[in-house]
Amino acid sequence: MPAPVGKYATDKLVYGIVDKISPHICFINPNLVTIVNYFITLYMIYSLYKNKSTKHMLILVCVHMFLDCLDGSIARSCNKSSYLGGMLDISGDIFMNCSLVIYALYKITSDDSFTTKQKNIVTMILLFILVKAGFVWNSWRQNLRVKYQGIKGKQTSPYGSDYIGQNIIGFIDDNATILAGSLILSCKNIDKIAKFAFNLF
Repeated sequence: MPAPVGKYATDKLVYGIVDKISPHICFINPNLVTIVNYFITLYMIYSLYKNKSTKHMLILVCVHMFLDCLDGSIARSCNKSSYLGGMLDISGDIFMNCSLVIYALYKITSDDSFTTKQKNIVTMILLFILVKAGFVWNSWRQNLRVKYQGIKGKQTSPYGSDYIGQNIIGFIDDNATILAGSLILSCKNIDKIAKFAFNLF
């Protein structure tokens, strides 16, 4: 995960811990840490499907987010940054987010208490998120190619050049640990959240 840059970034709390640890564990390959997190993501989705307790999910969230910060910290502190590492890291983040979206889509569409119209609305929103994730992944890939492979071009924001891309989503990046944890826990009750949202309108 890229280091937070915002003045009020909550991810700095996590990096305050991992940045003290990473210089002492340079023998660990950061890519291995990233790969371990792929399996934790799969287990989180399985735990959601099996409706594990909130306490169980909180532990998984904390472990996942700690490792997500640790791999990047080791790479930077130990001079192990690479194109492969960057691709594994951003692909892991996209993999987790897309897995959660697919799980939410499954849970909503398989719930008969939702009307067909409501299911269609949720499906369109979630599919839009999946498409946006694909564009973000491709932009990150291009940036990494420019940085590590000498491909001609300049690095650009993977989120766009408008106000939303530069500010709101930048805020999300700097607070990814708390927000991603909230997203994972929200998926546990995505059906209740969706029903609440529909009742508002």
